[in-house]
Amino acid sequence: MTLSKKRSRRILINEETFRWVTSPDSGYMVFVAEHEFIQGRRLEVYVENTTMKVIQPRHVRHFIVQAIEAGWEYKLAGKPTVFDLKNDQILAR
Repeated sequence: MTLSKKRSRRILINEETFRWVTSPDSGYMVFVAEHEFIQGRRLEVYVENTTMKVIQPRHVRHFIVQAIEAGWEYKLAGKPTVFDLKNDQILAR
């Protein structure tokens, strides 16, 4: 399942296009991203509402780059790769 084009935003990172969206979830804001053209693994980053009120494109770039460095294989099918945001770093859940 892909993210809705109407409700998500695009970002270009390392010559790859990703779609992303945020949604509230009981005390957290969940950032979700996936490759725009390849149906691979989703990225989910749980952000405490007290940590960040708004996720901006600079945060999105930071999350995606860190996730790729941490082993997020966005081109392969499978379960979502899930992280928590702690002290401006994403940590595997």
